[in-house]
Amino acid sequence: MKNILCFGDSNTYGYNPAKNGMRFDYEMRWTGILQKTLGAEYRIIEEGYNGRTILVEDFLNPDKSSKNYIAPCVLSHQPLDLIAICLGANDLKKKFNFTALDIMRSMKELIRIIRALEFESKIPQILIMPPICLGDGVERFFDGVFNENSVKECKKLPAFYKELSELINCHYFNPSEFVKASPIDCIHLDEAGHKIMAEVLFKKIKEIV
Repeated sequence: MKNILCFGDSNTYGYNPAKNGMRFDYEMRWTGILQKTLGAEYRIIEEGYNGRTILVEDFLNPDKSSKNYIAPCVLSHQPLDLIAICLGANDLKKKFNFTALDIMRSMKELIRIIRALEFESKIPQILIMPPICLGDGVERFFDGVFNENSVKECKKLPAFYKELSELINCHYFNPSEFVKASPIDCIHLDEAGHKIMAEVLFKKIKEIV
């Protein structure tokens, strides 16, 4: 069996923009659809968390950073064949004032932490994915935690993540080539988006493992 850890934020968790963040049912989330499509030879492990950042810590929500959680998470689920990471949207909140370059450097450090772990057997491959592009107008939602600069820097992330993947020998995939954030809140996938996400990731995962 191939074990795949999907590590991300609210779009991995299954935040439903049409129902004020209530979680999509398992069979509607892209991770659940992906599990059904891949079949019994694969095991999809969901690790989505609303508001999760890569490394930056929010003093109001200190549990959101991946920095101290990634190691126990990865090691508790081993052996793993692949770790698929889709993070970066929450690092774009205006209070952090991060650029796309800052976020790429954070992702590089997160992967360094993973690769420094002592695995019992196989060392998992890593797939990095930039977040779904924030929609224009996202500043109107979530009490204005995002702004126009968040959208601007988000659009730069695919190129930075692709460059990083080539630099440190990771796999790369850009979901925004296939899916868009729901116009309901300009950040989260709707039900149709989850279906498409699962379809395109199925092909990518089959290429890797």
